[in-house]
Amino acid sequence: MKAAATRRTVNILREKRRDHYSQAAILVACCVELEAGPVTTAALPAWAEALRTSTSRFPAFQRELSEALDKTLRLPSTD
Repeated sequence: MKAAATRRTVNILREKRRDHYSQAAILVACCVELEAGPVTTAALPAWAEALRTSTSRFPAFQRELSEALDKTLRLPSTD
């Protein structure tokens, strides 16, 4: 899944399909969530951090990715 998420993100960014940035970001965030399991930490897996670094030229995608990861990595409420 990580390879598919990375490949999809690269393809979307290469074609500059801004209307699909959120889909790619959500796909990456889902993979991060599945990899993290029940214990969520603030640190991203190495592949996700590498993807974030390699896509730094795309601020619109960075915003979408940050938003998706924030939702994914949010700790569950204890209320």
